[in-house]
Amino acid sequence: MSLKQTENQTDMDRDSEGKQTGSLPEELFLCQEELRANGWQFDLADADQPLRRYDAESGTMGERASPSNVVENSDEYIHLKALVHKYTTDFMVGVVGLESAALPLEKDFIPKHNPKLMSEVWMSKNALQSETVLVLINGMSNSEAPAWNMKACIYHGLVAGGISTYVSQARERGWGIVVCNPNKNGVVCETDCSDSQTGPAPPEIIQAISEFGFGEIAAHRGCLESKTTNLERCGNWIYGHHTKSDIMKELTECETKLRVLPIPYNGDPVAHVQYVWDSILEPSRAKTIHFVPFSYGGFAMSKLVEARTEKLSERLGKIGMADSSHFIDNFGSELSAEAVEILNTKARNWIPSPEPLGTELGSERLHVRSISAGALEHGCVAGLCASAILDFLGTE
Repeated sequence: MSLKQTENQTDMDRDSEGKQTGSLPEELFLCQEELRANGWQFDLADADQPLRRYDAESGTMGERASPSNVVENSDEYIHLKALVHKYTTDFMVGVVGLESAALPLEKDFIPKHNPKLMSEVWMSKNALQSETVLVLINGMSNSEAPAWNMKACIYHGLVAGGISTYVSQARERGWGIVVCNPNKNGVVCETDCSDSQTGPAPPEIIQAISEFGFGEIAAHRGCLESKTTNLERCGNWIYGHHTKSDIMKELTECETKLRVLPIPYNGDPVAHVQYVWDSILEPSRAKTIHFVPFSYGGFAMSKLVEARTEKLSERLGKIGMADSSHFIDNFGSELSAEAVEILNTKARNWIPSPEPLGTELGSERLHVRSISAGALEHGCVAGLCASAILDFLGTE
C-alpha cells in the first residue's frame, strides 16, 4: 500500500473482510531518526504494518515487531514504548501542528505553585473558536496521549494505535481538536521526608497492594514508575512487571526520599477530564462537542456526564466509545436518570467482536449500545474503528 496523502489527509478504506486499512501522511514516517538510531522504523510503504527492525548500514528493514521477538514489558519493549511515544508526540506537534497547552492554567495556580507540577493537553489552533470540537480521551496502562495505544503501535502499526485518522478527518470537517492527557497525574519529586512514609507509596497504597500478595517494595516501585498514587494504575504497573527482578529491588537512600506529588486539578483521569471541560471546553465557542473515549477514558467520560450533566447536555454532540470500560468501573454505583438518558441516546460503544465492523450486537453495557469493532484486540479498537466512529459523530 503506497502513501499518497498530504500532511492533512488520511485515507481509510476497508478490505474484503471489512477490516479498515489505510495510509498515513508521509511526514509521519520521515521524522523517525531516533527510532532508526535504535534499530527500528515504521514501514513507509504500509501504514498497517508494525514496527520493523532497521539496519542503518544497508538502509533495509527486517523482521516485524511481535510479542515473540519483542516481549511485552521486557527492557527492549519498555524502551520502544518511550521512543514511539516521543515520536508520536513530536509528530503531532511538529508536523500536524497541534499545540501543547499546560495544565493547570495559570489562573488556577495554587499558592506557592510548584512549577514541576504540570500536565498538558494538545489542541488544534482552531479548538477554542470552532463551532464543533472533537475531544479524544485516552485509556490507561499502554494508552499514552497523543496516541491511543503504544502496544498497538508497536505490534500492529500506526493506523491501529495512533490518532492521526481522527485528527486528519476532523480537520477535513472543520472541527477543532482537543487531545486529553488523563494519565499524567503526578510528578516524582525529592522531599524533606517530613512525613512518616518509608518511600514513594503512602501507607494506604502499601496496605491495598499487600492484599494482592505484593510487598512494600513493589508498592513503592509501582508508585515511582507509574508516577501516581492511584491504586489501579500502580497495581497495573506491578501486574505488568511482577515477573521482573527489578520490582523487588531495594530502594536506594535517594529513592526513599522521593514522593509522587499530584498535579493540581489533574490528580487522576476523572479529575483531569473534568478540569479540561471546566477550563477549556466550557469557556470555548463550541456549539457541538463530540467525545471519543477509549477504554478507561469511558469511565472518566461517564463521570463527566454525571458531574456536569446540565452544562454538558446543552452542547453535547455524540460519544463514540472505543471498548469503553465504564460499565466495569461504575459497577455498584448508580448514575442519575439524566446521565442514563445521555448515555442511552448519545453514546455507542465499539467493542471487540468477530462480527463485521458496524454490526449492532443487540446488547448494552451500562446504558450504551454495543457495536462490533470488527477486530478482537482491545488496543486496536479505537484506531481501526476511526472512520466508523467519526461517521457516527457526524450524523444528526
